[in-house]
Amino acid sequence: MAALTRRYKRGENQIYDDFYDRFLMESLLNAQARSKSFTHAGDWNDPNFLKSLILEWGGIVDKGRKEFGRYYYREAEEFRQAQIPILQDKLPEYKTMLLNYQQEQVNMGCFKPEKLPDRLEEEKLAVEAELDIRISELGDFQERLKKLPLKQPKPKLMPLFPYSVAHKQRQLLGAFKMSREPLMRDRRLVELTGQLVGSNKNGLRIIIDKRSPYVGMAAADFTALAKQWHLAGAKIGAAKFALEVKLEKQSRQDEFSDLWPKIKEKLFEQNPEWKDLFSLRFEDMQIFAWPPDVLNHSSVEAEKKVQMKRTTKIQQEVDAKEAIDEQTVAQEKLNREKEELTNELKNKNDG
Repeated sequence: MAALTRRYKRGENQIYDDFYDRFLMESLLNAQARSKSFTHAGDWNDPNFLKSLILEWGGIVDKGRKEFGRYYYREAEEFRQAQIPILQDKLPEYKTMLLNYQQEQVNMGCFKPEKLPDRLEEEKLAVEAELDIRISELGDFQERLKKLPLKQPKPKLMPLFPYSVAHKQRQLLGAFKMSREPLMRDRRLVELTGQLVGSNKNGLRIIIDKRSPYVGMAAADFTALAKQWHLAGAKIGAAKFALEVKLEKQSRQDEFSDLWPKIKEKLFEQNPEWKDLFSLRFEDMQIFAWPPDVLNHSSVEAEKKVQMKRTTKIQQEVDAKEAIDEQTVAQEKLNREKEELTNELKNKNDG
């Protein structure tokens, strides 16, 4: 860890010491606080992660750029002021307040005070303590980055579609779902059941893992299909387990190999939509095939289809509105004609 930055020696200012210790306990210099951080969770051996922290803390250092002292906040797609410059900008304000306060006291015939009133002095010391901790954190990030090897090893990829095999009963019940939790980074999906996820040119999150048979499938489409696959698998697993239990109670286990294929076949007859959910063999698994109505968003043709679909939908909405407007005009015309005819008949009767 880099050396800690302090502007007052310990014991010189107790209020500063108290704030400093509190910020230090909550800072990313503290391993325990670091492990619990949600907003800054990441791989501390990843140079890209460390670079992102360095930018968020210190901002862009090129004074020739208009974004000097700022960093790009990807989630909001905007530049924001970095943490250290925010705190640095506050200190001159307290210096100005002190000069004004000193002049005010002298004008009133009092001795020139050396510090601000207690409340403002405490605020200033809190800003100074936090700034010193942020500078220490920035130094730590930079030191960690320097110590990393220039050539980074390729990240170890998770196996695709890992089984959940906590214990035998779960497996028998069909709880062999695609169990790894989706991995988020900066509140963006980056991994789904072991598959790497990225964005296409339109910003849609799609599967980009070349190991997967679903490269180009939208993450949302994959999640919906995986849910259907899991629910169907759970029902099949439950039926299989029920048969095993039944035969075991009746001491007829040797009949399982004859009965189960028939029961399974009947299940698929009762649920014809299951056929494609288990038609693709991948390694030792039977998983769902790519449905013909699900687009491959990694291809240019697919994006054209999406655009055409959007255009068609908009045109349909316009046509429907025009049809309604035409019906409304026709109805109004019919109502006017009826009203004129009624008035005409009434006038004849009155005459």
